[in-house]
Amino acid sequence: TVFWLLYTVQVVIPVDKVKTVNAAMNDKNHFEKYIQIITVEKLEFWYTGFLNHEKALNCIEGVQMHLLA
Repeated sequence: TVFWLLYTVQVVIPVDKVKTVNAAMNDKNHFEKYIQIITVEKLEFWYTGFLNHEKALNCIEGVQMHLLA
């Protein structure tokens, strides 16, 4: 018997600590989209379940570009 434990975790990453933002998709199920955030400390965070994946990705990338300007 296999049991899945599903839980929600809230993580706050200061935007000045974000090094890279990547979009990813499950090759077998194109509806499963992810956003990978890598920090300057080389920690990886994978996010999924956005109501609007593209809008969330654009928002994160926009904030990151604003800080670099």
